[in-house]
Amino acid sequence: MVKNLNILDIYRLIKFFIRIDKDRGIRRHYRLFTFSSITESIKTLLHLFVYLSPLYYLLLKRKFYAHGLLMESTLVGISHIDLNLKNGIGEFGIVLSREVHGKGLGKKMMKLALLHAFGNNALIIFLSVDRDNVKAVNLYKSMGFKIVHPEKIDDYIAYMYIDKRSFIRKFRNRK
Repeated sequence: MVKNLNILDIYRLIKFFIRIDKDRGIRRHYRLFTFSSITESIKTLLHLFVYLSPLYYLLLKRKFYAHGLLMESTLVGISHIDLNLKNGIGEFGIVLSREVHGKGLGKKMMKLALLHAFGNNALIIFLSVDRDNVKAVNLYKSMGFKIVHPEKIDDYIAYMYIDKRSFIRKFRNRK
């Protein structure tokens, strides 16, 4: 089951990120929230509270859309888009527990997050991905993301984007 996450889901999010921190393979590719040290834990908690708080929208004119994938009431994945409401540009992120990899759930969560963002005035969504994370790069390409200046990107990170028009064209007649 996929649900919109809010401030009331903070406990589930903390448990999820603590579990993800223990998986070095996943942690290597997803570094937005971490509980790897006391300092990082405090920063993560503050970020989660700010992002999920209505104040984030009121003070910064930004909206943080977060969706959680639940299996038997346990959070096993999240996708999020941090959308700047002034210019319509959003940043996408996704992380799934290893037990749900390869089941098509990441693609479904990604499509839901993009539908939500583009339905709420997003114009462009971008992301960054480790170049050696081939499965993720291929997933993003299959969703219509394009690499920004592939010849100018460093060896480690690729930046990718999708615009609203391309997304609508790609998924217009699909369920």
